[in-house]
Amino acid sequence: MDGYKGYDKLFTREGATAVEVGCWSHARRYFVEALEAGDTRAALPLSLIGQLFEVEREASASQVDDAERLRRRDTLSRPITEQLGRWVADTYNAEPPKSRLARACRYALNQWTALLRFLEEARLPLHNNASELRLREIAVGRKNYLFAGSDAGAERAACVYTLVATCVLAGVDPQAYLTDVLEKLSRGWPRRRLEELLPPMWKASREAAAQAPSVSPATT
Repeated sequence: MDGYKGYDKLFTREGATAVEVGCWSHARRYFVEALEAGDTRAALPLSLIGQLFEVEREASASQVDDAERLRRRDTLSRPITEQLGRWVADTYNAEPPKSRLARACRYALNQWTALLRFLEEARLPLHNNASELRLREIAVGRKNYLFAGSDAGAERAACVYTLVATCVLAGVDPQAYLTDVLEKLSRGWPRRRLEELLPPMWKASREAAAQAPSVSPATT
């Protein structure tokens, strides 16, 4: 996550079960701003964060399983975070509080526990870029949504956007999907089987049909 305070109650309220996971891309961004403002000291934390991402790139390129990824994080990434944590704490304590570098260090320190969560679970990525990209689509289209025509029209548009976005996430061609599904619905597809038309299930069904052996007509 990006450290937005509005999310805090998801993790701190009574009975909360959600666990906060920090985003290293957001932590990196503040150090980039400090470097671009002329503070060359920010190059060190940026280099260390880059090393964290390099560990992940190499693990993905090697197609390692979760156990091996977690082992690499423990042996390679953990020492990097320890070095970075010491540098951030020392720098923050010696830095004027309003400087860009102090701001970058303060963000990292406030998010430190959440930023280290990736060391505990191999399936956790270092960043939330995927969700940021999905939210960007909403932000880009926000003004268009003002002219949906009616509340009902907006709800229908939201359903279409959701289906298309789900197709993209599932690796499904939205046009092929919508064409096939609308044809099925027009022919009276049973309501009790609507779940089969959701993009992931639709894709699985198509792949299974493509792999099924063809049956040659009987000859006499």
